Amino acid sequence: MLCDGRLTHLLFPLLLLLRAPLLFSFNERTCPNSCRCEGKTVHCDSAGFLDVPENISVGCQGLSLRYNELHTLLPYQFAHLSQLLWIYLDHNQISAVDSRAFQGVRRLKELILSSNRITSLHNSTFHGIPNLRSLDLSYNKLEILQPGQFHGLRKLQNLHLRSNGLSNIPIRAFLECRSLEFLDLGYNRIKALTRTTFLGLQKLMELHLEHNQFSRINFFLFPRLANLRSLYLQWNRIKVVNQGLPWTWYTLQKLDLSGNEIQTLDPAVFHCLPNLQMSPII
Repeated sequence: MLCDGRLTHLLFPLLLLLRAPLLFSFNERTCPNSCRCEGKTVHCDSAGFLDVPENISVGCQGLSLRYNELHTLLPYQFAHLSQLLWIYLDHNQISAVDSRAFQGVRRLKELILSSNRITSLHNSTFHGIPNLRSLDLSYNKLEILQPGQFHGLRKLQNLHLRSNGLSNIPIRAFLECRSLEFLDLGYNRIKALTRTTFLGLQKLMELHLEHNQFSRINFFLFPRLANLRSLYLQWNRIKVVNQGLPWTWYTLQKLDLSGNEIQTLDPAVFHCLPNLQMSPII
C-alpha cells in the first residue's frame, strides 16, 4: 500500500483536474449569455434583451445595455450591483422608470438614458445617486421637469436634456447642481426664462439653448452665470435682444444668435461683454 503522503501527492493533481470544469463554469455564469465581459465591465449591447440580464458579477463596475429592447426599469433594478460606476442604457424602448430604480448604486458616476421614450420622471429618481458626474437624458419625450428633479446632485458636471419636449424649466431647477459645467437644453420648446432659472450654477461654462421658441432675450437673466464661456441661442424666434439693468459679463467669449429674426438689438449688450471673441448674428 502507498503511504498517506504519496497517496496525497498523486491525488492532488487529479483533484485539480476535477475542479477545473467547476471553476470554468462558475466564471461562465458570471458573464451572461450574449454579453462580453472584460475585467469588471459587462457589455450586453445589441443583444435583444427585454430585461436586465441575470448572473452579472456583483463586482461589476461598468454595465452597457445599449441598443436593446428594455421597456421598464423596476424598483432596485441594479441594487445587487452596488459597485457600479457607470450604466449605459441608451437606445432602448424605456418609457417607465420607477423612482427607486437606481437605489443601491450610490457609487454611480455616469448614467446614460438617452434615445429612449421617457415622458416623465419622479422627482426622487436620482436622489439615491449623489456621486453622479454625468447624466444624459437627451432624445427622450420629457415634457416636464419636476421640482427638485436634480436635488442632491452636487457633484454633477454634465447634464444633457437635448431634444425633448420641455416647454418650461421649474424655478431653481438646478439650484443644487453647484458643480455643473455643461448644460444642454437645446432642441426643446422653451419660450421663456426667469432670473432664477439658472440659480446656483456658478461653475457653468457652456449653455445650449438653441432651437427653442424664445422670441425675446434679456441679458439681465444671466448675471448669475459668473463663469459662463459659451452661450448658444441660435435658431430660435428671437426678435428683441435687450441688456436690461447695466452689468458687465467678463467671462463670456462666445455668443451665437444666428438663425433668428432679430429686429431690435440693444447696443449695450455688447458693451457688457468686453471679452467676446465670436458672435454670429446672421
